[in-house]
Amino acid sequence: ENAPLSQVIRALEKQFSVTINSENIDKNLRFSGSFTHSDLQKALLTVFEPLEIKFTFSNENTIVLVMK
Repeated sequence: ENAPLSQVIRALEKQFSVTINSENIDKNLRFSGSFTHSDLQKALLTVFEPLEIKFTFSNENTIVLVMK
């Protein structure tokens, strides 16, 4: 509930064993809600789509975030 995006990113990284490059976004944005712990793609859409943040995979375990 109203968590800083930096905290949500850390939780995603831990849950899915991925690295998320967030240097190109505002990590002070807030996220309220939850994400699925069984489907990485759905979790990423749930968190980043409402914040207008685009994500791409640079490799299997690395995700890059950019503001839309």
